[in-house]
Amino acid sequence: MIHLTWMLINLCLFFYFIFNAFRAVNLVAQKYGLAATLVLIVGILGILNGRSGSANKNQVNAHLQYVFNNRDSLITSNFTSVKVKDNLISEIKLIVLAGKNKTTGKPAVAEAKAVLTGIYGGYRWESNYVDIIPVAGTDQFRYFIDGTKSWNLLGVEFNTYSTHYEGTFTPKLNR
Repeated sequence: MIHLTWMLINLCLFFYFIFNAFRAVNLVAQKYGLAATLVLIVGILGILNGRSGSANKNQVNAHLQYVFNNRDSLITSNFTSVKVKDNLISEIKLIVLAGKNKTTGKPAVAEAKAVLTGIYGGYRWESNYVDIIPVAGTDQFRYFIDGTKSWNLLGVEFNTYSTHYEGTFTPKLNR
């Protein structure tokens, strides 16, 4: 619920900012003319574009893929999606490529990544580390995920802190 409230606050502030920006452009146009208005508009667009560029750089890091075994060492492989954290409007998922090992016939994990999906205005989560360990004597695996949560207000980072998730899952395997 807090994620939805935070997103609505961000949305309201954004529309308030746009409304005031149009008013400011109108006032500058009336008082200082067309040249000053163009400089103001180009400056505002440049600032907004610069912020979105840095956000895109961070977004690339949010989808790091971790390799545990070579895909060729598996007989068959399937993707398994594990819901790690569920909010009202978004969720953090662990996506795992797993299959049976060619030599042992036991389940093995080839690749994994943790991602944030859904609506997440003003909220960002980045995966820093994913580890997957087999649980002895079972077909289950234990996962450990470290990440960073960031709360933004109109593109300005407001609060950032580290998060840790852990749990178990059974991968979907072709029989």
